[in-house]
Amino acid sequence: MTCAALLLAAGSGTRFGGDQPKVLTPLKGRPVLAWSLQALADSEAINHIVVMVSENAMDSVLELVEGLHTNKILDIVLGGEERQETVRRGLEHLSGDEAPDHVLIHDSARPGLTAADVDRLVLRLTTGPAQGLSAGMPAADTLVRQGDSGLSVIDRQDVFRLQTPQCFAYTPLLAAHQAKVDEAFTCDATLFQAAQGETVDLVTLPRPERLMKLTFADDLASLSSVLEAESSVDAPEMRTGTGFDVHAFGDPAVDGTLWLCGVELPGERPLKGHSDADVGLHSLTDAIYGALAEGDIGHHFPPSDPQWKGAASPQFLEHAVQRVRARGGEIINVDLTLICEQPKIGPHREAMRKRLAAIMNLSLSRVAVKATTTEGLGFTGRGEGIAAQAAVSLKMPAETTDP
Repeated sequence: MTCAALLLAAGSGTRFGGDQPKVLTPLKGRPVLAWSLQALADSEAINHIVVMVSENAMDSVLELVEGLHTNKILDIVLGGEERQETVRRGLEHLSGDEAPDHVLIHDSARPGLTAADVDRLVLRLTTGPAQGLSAGMPAADTLVRQGDSGLSVIDRQDVFRLQTPQCFAYTPLLAAHQAKVDEAFTCDATLFQAAQGETVDLVTLPRPERLMKLTFADDLASLSSVLEAESSVDAPEMRTGTGFDVHAFGDPAVDGTLWLCGVELPGERPLKGHSDADVGLHSLTDAIYGALAEGDIGHHFPPSDPQWKGAASPQFLEHAVQRVRARGGEIINVDLTLICEQPKIGPHREAMRKRLAAIMNLSLSRVAVKATTTEGLGFTGRGEGIAAQAAVSLKMPAETTDP
């Protein structure tokens, strides 16, 4: 699958002021546009970048792009008078025989974008059911509506501040823009939903405050403070965890189908266990708990509890990942080895990597799945079951006391 990126840099920036286009204003020594452009160039998920610019910024952007080292297709296209027209022009530029499967749209006025943000969003779209995704930041303040009877509180539980990037299936988004030419929208997610009747899912990226929009000149100092605070915090500590799990083969009539790394393998001998016996997910979950020093999978999901009978193992891994984030940490990479004679893992390796990356909200480059045999030795060599060994690396805030 291919994914192109539209980087929007054609706005007038009237409210920002200054004697040059907002996208060329320096932010910590680099033009605002350069930050998002570099993130897209570094992303593994993007193969084609289209920068939408205004006429008065064209020459400067050309010079900026010439200094960017990337092997990706990179086009510079003149934008329109309004954002909606600019996006439509960019989408139409991408049409034709080489049209992408998906497209990511980002406002260059949100320069805190990272390559990891891009990879997470694209992976989530390409492995999930949604046709559209948008970054969003949960509302933190008390929200009210003022009316004739005074103030009434709005439940903020389901209220988000929409951000970019936003990511969509390309063909329906182009159709949506062409269908809504005579209606005004300030956001591609709401336009897409109005035209296609599709639900757009919201994704809160790991550091949403980085994605604040530069609207006024004072916002530049605010974002600089966010970036400086992020780089000046106490050096994080690196942690490593390992996990190991074993399950014997069972009876298809009793144990159903084989699940490995969240991927169903119909026709293969299933594993038996209290849950779905996904040996890959179990070992990986234990590795994360081990790195956190928070016990093991049996501690959090005891096999004596009937509610976990036949349970789908992705929820165990999701819980472990949530524990990392609840403590302010980040998963750097995971490395999983499946040990078995059968089934052959090679044909399913990429599907397994993508499924693990989606469950953990990681970029694909941080997830490894390998397989080996024991050369006919031991219970795996005799074809009696499957073993799995996992290792994870975490980056955690430095701690002076136990959590």
